[in-house]
Amino acid sequence: MKKINSEVKVDSPFFKSKWGTIDKKNPSIIYLEIGTYISPSKESDYSSAIKTIEKNMKSIVGNRIYLSHGDYKPNFIFTTDVADSRISPGKKSYMTFQLHLQLAPQYIQSYKDSGGNFKCLINDLSEKWDPFYGELYNEIESNGFNCSKTKN
Repeated sequence: MKKINSEVKVDSPFFKSKWGTIDKKNPSIIYLEIGTYISPSKESDYSSAIKTIEKNMKSIVGNRIYLSHGDYKPNFIFTTDVADSRISPGKKSYMTFQLHLQLAPQYIQSYKDSGGNFKCLINDLSEKWDPFYGELYNEIESNGFNCSKTKN
């Protein structure tokens, strides 16, 4: 079986990110991958801080989906990945976030009715989710980390 994969990179000052789907002709599942380098700005329990970030971001995603007026189904997957045991002052660690959204049938139908232009779909999603980057940045910073798009 051949996958019709499509990804679109999205510019953000503190994150590397891309939206994508496995099947752009029938995009029932959309994913967002975000990566950033984090470094602690203070001494703390890093594992606990990472868990707090993940928990709070899941709540923010749930609220965004709830307030989306039915664009997405309520089930989603949000994961974070970072080697929290390697986090130390003065050293940057790469942290990733993955969000998998299931689009509602009416959203998929409007996509197909508009000619099925995947880039238009991604532009629409990017516009709707743009404030999410600020919320993610604030959450990382408020838990004692600096974030950067590059390792240097």
